[in-house]
Amino acid sequence: MIYFWEHPNDHLKEIRRVLKKGGQFFATCRSKENMILMPFTKWNFKPYTAEEWESILIKNGLTPHLKKQTIEPGLQEAGVPFEPMQWCVGARRID
Repeated sequence: MIYFWEHPNDHLKEIRRVLKKGGQFFATCRSKENMILMPFTKWNFKPYTAEEWESILIKNGLTPHLKKQTIEPGLQEAGVPFEPMQWCVGARRID
């Protein structure tokens, strides 16, 4: 979903507002390197690296505390085996 946020700062400010102190927010996305290979990502789509996303979270008052990368096995793209990398970043509201 975060791929489609035109203004991620606005969404994250609202997420931070509704989280209690210590509350958590998680985002899982396929890697930027995998997503830029997909034709539909040319329009209104913003792929991120996990590091870029962590920086955006920090900018919006959330503290990253978890980063995990995994590979999705067994997918195909146009008949070719495809194992996209995905990441999950968790962040907390500290104050």
